[in-house]
Amino acid sequence: MKLSHLASALLASSMLFTAVNANAADPITVTGSAALTSDYLFRGVSQTSNGAAVQAAMTFTHESGAYFSLWGSSITAFSATPFQSAGLELDTLLGYSGKAGEVAYDVGVMRYNYPGLSSTNNCCTNSMGKVVEADYNEFYASVSTMGAK
Repeated sequence: MKLSHLASALLASSMLFTAVNANAADPITVTGSAALTSDYLFRGVSQTSNGAAVQAAMTFTHESGAYFSLWGSSITAFSATPFQSAGLELDTLLGYSGKAGEVAYDVGVMRYNYPGLSSTNNCCTNSMGKVVEADYNEFYASVSTMGAK
């Protein structure tokens, strides 16, 4: 799929998901976004070889605090040897957020997926030269509070 077609599809889908959530009485809120960026940096490293990226996100949030997010971006970061170009990063996230008094919290797990890359096609090696999977999980937690007035 060409970048312009992908950008058009992401923009159209983000408008659709905004319209889907018109009924505020629903226990599930759906939000979405789409972006065309000049570079996709992840922890300070360009995932697009300093080039443009098309990105989109969709989040389903239940009134209980549970949520599921899907986020995607075009990438070219794996095009250097020994990697092969993946073209897509697709991240899934499952979490729960809430408050206990004045303390807010958020916990969850994120899965970084690179469709088309796997140890079976020898896409990725670690510093020891061992072939590894490109996909991985991350667990996260945060706690925040506001100071006294």
